[in-house]
This record gives sequence, C-alpha cells and structure tokens, in this order.
Amino acid sequence: MTTKKTMSYNEAMAEVEEILEKIENEELDVDDLAEKSKTCFSSFKNL
Repeated sequence: MTTKKTMSYNEAMAEVEEILEKIENEELDVDDLAEKSKTCFSSFKNL
C-alpha cells in the first residue's frame, strides 16, 4: 500500500515561496512550474 505524505500548512507555504523565488529568478521552466504548482496546490486542498 502506498501512502501519500500530507503536507502541513507551513510546508505547503514554504513550497509556494520556493516556487515564487524560482519564478522571480527565472530558474523554473513552464513544465516544472506546472508540475510543482499542481503538487503544491493539491496539498492545500488536503489541509
């Protein structure tokens, strides 16, 4: 059985901040942005 780790609110916010920093520094391509955003925002749904 596979278990999915549930992120805490603080972990999810840290992920958002990391994504924003990478966008601002132009270090994130569109495909990575889409995947990271999907993962991150689905974590907020599960809070």
